[in-house]
Amino acid sequence: MSDHHPLDVWPLPRDQKPMFINEPWLIDESLYFDSYAQMKAARDPENEEDNRRVYIPLDLNKAAFLRRLDHVLNKYPDITWRNESKVYTEVQTVLAQIEIYDQVWFVREGIYKTDEHGMICGHSQHATEVIKEVITRLEAIDTCEDFPYDVINELKKEYEL
Repeated sequence: MSDHHPLDVWPLPRDQKPMFINEPWLIDESLYFDSYAQMKAARDPENEEDNRRVYIPLDLNKAAFLRRLDHVLNKYPDITWRNESKVYTEVQTVLAQIEIYDQVWFVREGIYKTDEHGMICGHSQHATEVIKEVITRLEAIDTCEDFPYDVINELKKEYEL
């Protein structure tokens, strides 16, 4: 049994430090939240006597995001009112992963803009390129439902596309 899942005590590759994101909902589809407060509370480990929190690596890169998005869209070839909410939720999970990627690259690139109040704003070039591809894929969906048009409009506004 122990050979089935190798338990590492270091990240791969070993010479890099891992980044910990305490948001289990990014990989645990069984978690559902009615509010932001519930989502925030889920960052804490579950209060169960037998609980042990493990960290499972999640690669954040353009190819991985587009692969995950394509997987979601291929799972639902026909988007209707019956499955629109599920598709939306799964796409939002991919977009949340892109947000983390964007935050990392935004800091690394150091290209800051400020708004009219002097607040730092904007997005990394890396994430903007990914979002352009996401929009292209979402625009190719043939549906008469609200999804994906509302998501497309939000992304275009947010990323100034």
